[in-house]
Amino acid sequence: MTIHTVDEVFERLKSFKITAHKESVRRWLRQGVIKGIAPSSRKEGWQIPKEALDDFIKIRLPNTYTTNVAKELDSDNVLFNEKEVEERIRAVMWGELANKNM
Repeated sequence: MTIHTVDEVFERLKSFKITAHKESVRRWLRQGVIKGIAPSSRKEGWQIPKEALDDFIKIRLPNTYTTNVAKELDSDNVLFNEKEVEERIRAVMWGELANKNM
């Protein structure tokens, strides 16, 4: 079982455009949104299992996202550009957030 630190989790979530603040990761851990092992002292940090992180990412990303999406062909048989895929994901996420808050 692979264990991640808060810094590693933050970098991964930042790469998916899920958060831009490390404190968000800590808050989600304290609230139980991300399942992790709480530190027993201040020197120890949170320990987050890889499976818990993967589950959180699946919940936060749109249903249309897959990890191999950059290799799929669009309707014109052209490979997706990675930047284009990121923009599509971001647009879907903002649309979902806007619909929830209306």
